[in-house]
Amino acid sequence: MKDTVAIIGSHPRTRGNFDFNRTDADVWVFNEALKSPWCKRADAVFQMHDPVIWRASVNRNDPNHYEWLKNTTVPVYMQEKYEDVKASIKFPLSEIIADLFGDYKPIPYITSSVSYALALAVYKKYKRIEVYGVEMETNTEYGHQRIGVAFWVGIAIGRGIEIDFHSDSILNAPLYGYDGAVRIDKEKYEARIDELKIVADKFKEQYELAKSDIYSTLGKFENDYKAGIAEIDKLIQAMGQKAYNFGMADGAIQANEFYLRKSIQQEAETGNYLIVRQEYEGGSIDAQKNYQFNMIKVYDVAKHMRACVDRLKGCTNRYERRNVSDDLKKILEAYSQATTQVGMASGISLENKQWMGMLDQLGVAAGGQEALKLMNEALMGNVPVELQ
Repeated sequence: MKDTVAIIGSHPRTRGNFDFNRTDADVWVFNEALKSPWCKRADAVFQMHDPVIWRASVNRNDPNHYEWLKNTTVPVYMQEKYEDVKASIKFPLSEIIADLFGDYKPIPYITSSVSYALALAVYKKYKRIEVYGVEMETNTEYGHQRIGVAFWVGIAIGRGIEIDFHSDSILNAPLYGYDGAVRIDKEKYEARIDELKIVADKFKEQYELAKSDIYSTLGKFENDYKAGIAEIDKLIQAMGQKAYNFGMADGAIQANEFYLRKSIQQEAETGNYLIVRQEYEGGSIDAQKNYQFNMIKVYDVAKHMRACVDRLKGCTNRYERRNVSDDLKKILEAYSQATTQVGMASGISLENKQWMGMLDQLGVAAGGQEALKLMNEALMGNVPVELQ
């Protein structure tokens, strides 16, 4: 056992930082890595998944992984000692917990294979731990896995172990409260407002045209029953979508106008301005709550609209058709307002996520471009506003 262990993940950004020609470090890798061209050697492999995963030929990374496990002579840390994997070593989980934490509860945060490796390195009393190829950037399972990695890095540092973590995204963030220079310039709010106003005007025009199509169809039907309203459901759906799109763009504008006003006021009162990440996050959460609240309104109005449309289709008397049509127009106004409010909530939420992500980028973390992508996709997306 060397004084140093190199824990090497598969992320291409930093795994190449390790020199496999070194002889001063033990090398630990994960899962199928040792069969990859980039992995020149390893002193141990971690395969901590359930047997149903590594025994199956439908392994998404390597369908021959099980055959490799059965024949390798490299030690493989696993949940148990398996007879069909002769090189397998049962991971000493209970021993690690007892040695490092005693009777402390809850069980320490082991949320990924990397966490297992870090825990074992601490348990085996390495003097130095180097980590390569570990980024955990995607916003799925990796969110909670990052916390486990950070936890075990903290345990290692607390025990006097030297840590050299090669990563662009983990353990690489601004110092809270001190790194105040990381901010969104107010000129970006202004530019975003100008950009969104063009989009909002386009969607408003589309909404007015969709509304006009409905009113034209109703007008013809009021005067002549034979004109029919067979397409009315599709026309209403189209109008609702356009109202949602306009609301989304308008909500995004409102979010930027709010932060622009606040920045200007801060600067006038203090000589500087700063919108912190928590404001964006809080704004997004509040908007999501408003979204749910207004969706209830949409579904409620849609039910009344469904009943009114069905009633209108059965009206053969011109006077009755006009009265029911007038009722429908009032409901359509409420429907448009409700779908617009839903869109506004979506726009505010996504715009806050965009700025939150961009602030993370400025603080050496990922997210802004993905948020922008979500925003742009959502502007052209669908809202569930079908007649109920």
